[in-house]
Amino acid sequence: MSSIKKVDPQQRMTNILLAGNLYKAHKIDKGLQKVAQIQEAAIAQSRQMHQQSMAQGQEMIENQNRGNQIAEAQLRIQLTQAQEIEKTKLLKNTFFEISEEVEDVLKEKKITNLEKYFRYGSIRATLESNGIDIDITDEFSEKKFIRDTIKKIENQISKAEQKFNKKDKKDLDEIYQALEVDEESEIQKLSNSDVIKLTEKAKKLKEWYKKAKKIGGAAIFYIFLSTAHGTTQKSKSSKLSGVKNFESQVAKSKIIAKGGRRGRMLGRLILPNHLVVSGGITYNLSKYIGLENPCDFLGNDIFESWYRSKFIKFYKELGFFTSGYDVAVEDVIKIIQKGDYKSFFGGKKTALENLKKWDKAANAHSDMQKHFKNAFLDPFPKSIFKEADDAQKKIGNLKKDIEDEKIKLKTILKNHPFVKIILSNR
Repeated sequence: MSSIKKVDPQQRMTNILLAGNLYKAHKIDKGLQKVAQIQEAAIAQSRQMHQQSMAQGQEMIENQNRGNQIAEAQLRIQLTQAQEIEKTKLLKNTFFEISEEVEDVLKEKKITNLEKYFRYGSIRATLESNGIDIDITDEFSEKKFIRDTIKKIENQISKAEQKFNKKDKKDLDEIYQALEVDEESEIQKLSNSDVIKLTEKAKKLKEWYKKAKKIGGAAIFYIFLSTAHGTTQKSKSSKLSGVKNFESQVAKSKIIAKGGRRGRMLGRLILPNHLVVSGGITYNLSKYIGLENPCDFLGNDIFESWYRSKFIKFYKELGFFTSGYDVAVEDVIKIIQKGDYKSFFGGKKTALENLKKWDKAANAHSDMQKHFKNAFLDPFPKSIFKEADDAQKKIGNLKKDIEDEKIKLKTILKNHPFVKIILSNR
């Protein structure tokens, strides 16, 4: 079972009930949703008026148009007051619904002490989380009504708790254990985590490499070299040690990127723009060669950081592009950009056939092939895969918890049907 943290019992109860509000879709919840909408509208409106004021401020000062500034300030005050009046009205109506619900629970005869405890606890959690108390009104009689209702809720929670027998306490603990951790949400968070996404991208890079070797041979890897000329002697080697550092490298690469002739300089590292910019080679790569552009499934940021970490050493060793590399890169890019075409004598020339003509030259560049193999088969730091492995283990444990809890929940739901509402509202 999931480990339960030792926290204050009241806070534990509040956390559980806020996660699975028993009054979701009830008049209480609908009223609070309207209050939230008013607050959001007020914030958006205030931001818009502030921006307009800032934009017009200089002109107003220059024209000494104090009248317009005063009128605008008065309008903002009037709008805020109108929103506050509407908000207070909604809060009062919502509290009336809460007081009615308190009485309805009191009148129910077929209700267990445990359900009463959860029903009143859910109302208290709703009041506390939305800041609903005597401050929502200035009327003395309304303040007294609110204070008395809140006291009644507290008293009913205490009375229900005092009446718990051994079975109630055991059931309560099992309900806590079943509701404390929302395993499905935790699994979703872990599945969407950066480390999991990076390991999925790593699999795609490996698949791409194997497919590229099979379809286009070694020549296809020329497209990862830039057609811009430059040196990388001042580049710093990239030592990434985990997803956080990898992400910081992403941010760094975006900051220091500079323009090149047909590539982009990451500091002193040249990035092949023909893969980053859409159209041309990026479109024809899929259409005529049958390969997806790696930049598309990696995303620009990850592509840049992956490129920096894996190709900087190659560029350092290469220094200036040799004429052999330069001609090959230019020619391969032109082949893909041109795509399939009809020859002068009416026959069909395919981009793939023309590309493979460079396969022998590409294989001769064993140093280049060595770097590409490493870049695709070992794309990210080992620490990222360890983090991903830990996340997968947690997912496995959470799935086991779900199966274990299903068995216990059968009995709980039979004895306490209200728990089903909490589960469905999480």
